Amino acid sequence: MAKTVEQRTGLHLQRQAGAPTGLVADTIQELLRDELTADRAVRIALLKNRALQGTLEHLGIARAEVIQASLIHNPVFSGHARVPEEAGRTNLELALMEFVLDVLYAPLRARVAKDRSA
Repeated sequence: MAKTVEQRTGLHLQRQAGAPTGLVADTIQELLRDELTADRAVRIALLKNRALQGTLEHLGIARAEVIQASLIHNPVFSGHARVPEEAGRTNLELALMEFVLDVLYAPLRARVAKDRSA
């Protein structure tokens, strides 16, 4: 959402927690030094808008949930070597396991996560 705001308005939006401090407070003070234009007023409002900051956080979490839901588990590789007690050949077992249902259900889980986040 911050990128969308920046693309549409040309104004950079910074996240903040609590009262404006540090860089955010300095930015607000700098914007207030000169004549207050419509663009500056909008930028100050965006910097101080806690509801918008909360929405941005919610969207970031929702996006992460959608990405997580669309991922599949890593394949598991395992191997065993059995050395016989008597003379003979060593018995090697190698296995590669993929969770097939993850591959099939990943698009469905991603759609469910998108619907839940909307």
